[in-house]
Amino acid sequence: MIKRLKAFLMYILVFVGGILAAWAFWLEPSSLTTQRYSLTMAHKNNFSPLRIGIVSDIHIGRFFGDEKRLERIVGTLNDEKPDIIVFLGDFVAQRSAEAFVKSAHQLKKLEAPLGVYAVLGNHDWWSGKTDVVQALTTNNVQLIDNQHIDLKWKGAQLRLIGLGDYWEDEHLWDYIAAHKASEIPSIAITHNPDVFPRIPSDISLVLAGHTHGGQVNFPIINSPIVPSQFQDRYRYGLIHEDGHHLLVTSGTGNSILPVRFRVPPEVVIAEVAFTSAN
Repeated sequence: MIKRLKAFLMYILVFVGGILAAWAFWLEPSSLTTQRYSLTMAHKNNFSPLRIGIVSDIHIGRFFGDEKRLERIVGTLNDEKPDIIVFLGDFVAQRSAEAFVKSAHQLKKLEAPLGVYAVLGNHDWWSGKTDVVQALTTNNVQLIDNQHIDLKWKGAQLRLIGLGDYWEDEHLWDYIAAHKASEIPSIAITHNPDVFPRIPSDISLVLAGHTHGGQVNFPIINSPIVPSQFQDRYRYGLIHEDGHHLLVTSGTGNSILPVRFRVPPEVVIAEVAFTSAN
């Protein structure tokens, strides 16, 4: 009787383990969800709600990051009809831009009246970045690392600031040091959220990726590995500190291992507004 019970329990463990493995190594990594946020921030200048499509960490060339994957991401974004689209870096995987360059023509299909903008991530730098930059600019994606652009929307202005990669871009700190505060609402896009405590005071919202949301999130112990000096503090989601907001997306791709568990790949749609009424 005891032997039969042990055998039965072993079968159950193997069965459950198989289901969890299939989920973590195939079903969840190959999925694509849409995460939504709505955020109204205080500013002396009002700014009507802006619909922002946000994508990070595509990692084309590794496991589930192929051209069909990018085509699916583009289709999901277009279906949401965003006013502007931003990419937060790490277009490539395995320090090679070859697969991304071959797939990048899909980006030309993106539709957003205010345009498509991007910053580079650490993997893009590790690939040599030249091919990534060319692939993006050729396909109507404007790179704004350590630059800003003023956008006009429904009679008001918004400053979009690109902050270079925290790990790799040596010009980031010079740009921040030379930054002059803007009188208009400002949003920054960057790859690594670790820059958040050092952002200029006039930036109300920072959009970042890099962490993959931890990529796996176990019950009780959460995510054992988060590529951030702040660990779980900036792992994922909407964070508010010292009058500023940080939105960290889990991204769409994988790093190191082709696995995700309770941290599904996502495209983010954020409705952002500024009002003097707060």
